[in-house]
Amino acid sequence: MHITSGNDAPPAYHNGTETSISSDDEDEWKADHLGEDDRIVWPARDKELIANQPWCRKRYRLSLNGLHDEMIDVYEWLRPSALEKALRYCVFERVRRVIQKLFPQAKVSVFGSLHTGLFLPSSDIDVVVEGDLWDQPPLWNTAEALKASGIADSIHVLDKAFVPIVKMVDKDTQISIDVSFNTIQGVRAAKYIEQMKVQFPVLEPLVLILKQFLRQRHLNQGFTGGLSSYGLILMLIHFLQMYSYEDIVKKSIREVNMGVLLLNFLQLYGQEFNYMKTAIRIGSPYVCREQMLNEMNRPSNSMLCIEDPLQRGNDIGRCSHNILFVRQALEQALTTLCAVFIRSRESSPFWHTQYRGSLLSLILSISPRQIRYRNWLRGRVLSDGLLPTQQTESNNESTAGPEAFQPLALNTRLVGGTHRSASLSSHSSLSASPRSNAPSLPPSSHQVQNHAILAMKDSTSTLP
Repeated sequence: MHITSGNDAPPAYHNGTETSISSDDEDEWKADHLGEDDRIVWPARDKELIANQPWCRKRYRLSLNGLHDEMIDVYEWLRPSALEKALRYCVFERVRRVIQKLFPQAKVSVFGSLHTGLFLPSSDIDVVVEGDLWDQPPLWNTAEALKASGIADSIHVLDKAFVPIVKMVDKDTQISIDVSFNTIQGVRAAKYIEQMKVQFPVLEPLVLILKQFLRQRHLNQGFTGGLSSYGLILMLIHFLQMYSYEDIVKKSIREVNMGVLLLNFLQLYGQEFNYMKTAIRIGSPYVCREQMLNEMNRPSNSMLCIEDPLQRGNDIGRCSHNILFVRQALEQALTTLCAVFIRSRESSPFWHTQYRGSLLSLILSISPRQIRYRNWLRGRVLSDGLLPTQQTESNNESTAGPEAFQPLALNTRLVGGTHRSASLSSHSSLSASPRSNAPSLPPSSHQVQNHAILAMKDSTSTLP
């Protein structure tokens, strides 16, 4: 095994295959769902639908309620299981021991998506090493120690990146780990996100669904010009704060219509938001982008400007120079979903017989690689005993969650969750006008989508 350096990390491999979605996967999706003139085409057979949509439990209604129900099932499939969380903390513990042995006085912690629970099966583990023992981050010393320990399948030193890291892939699980030094803002951000999850329970499912949406389009990485997870979360928080959704605060995901929230989010950031003139500041109305950049006293190559709520002057969107591709993807998703609703209201009953029971399958799919990897990982855990059966001692109390090293039953959920039916009592209004103290956004010229969203506000969209 060789330790390499450079600005871009090589692709991680899960069970011998790349974790990124290839162009073949995208072409396959288009072939399944779009005709020669890019019109919507439903999958020819139900089994084809289920193959790429493992979340499907039933035939979902062609309504806002149906979209809501399907989003719940997608969330149940995507959200990490207790087994996956415990396994990742075990991987972190192996890395922590190596680094702690190298730097006994340092504090080694986990942050990011593992800390918040908002990780996909393909997500990395973010590790931070805190200490005042060095003038420059000891990237190469750490990489050599990890190599000598034998726990790494590959190691890559990104010493020229905006945040220098050591990227390694765990040998047993093929999970990728990013080790950084003194990036305490990441730990603070994780705690902030935890607080927002309590305030807005709908935040977690929206984040996971949109992360998967961006991932399959290669738009989920900030260092490649896409939208980072933190940037996406801040956009969602601002969206929930600034639009008239006070009635969803601390309400469970089964008490709020998730389909309404998704469509309005897609409409806002896919059509209405003016990226050239407007910036995002949490807890405040929209502000002038030029004004915020002047306050930050730094130029930006990106049209997206998001102020870090924990560090004034830090632009979270500064690396998202491909934000227009993100905007285009969001707009296309909105157009696709709204076209289905309009078609369903204006077409003959025969068209409804062609509906195969899934709306989200038109804009979202799970890569076969993701499904294979989760199943492969489950097999490794159960057959090879990758999880310890008793509490592991640690000299760093803040590094792992309470469930990290507890014994787990063999039937612990790994892929998806147990379906729970519950009555849905209310949902947010389709109206998403800003609060009175917020400046109005430029009016949208996309009347078809507006008409479609209003058209969906009928008797079928009222939750029972």
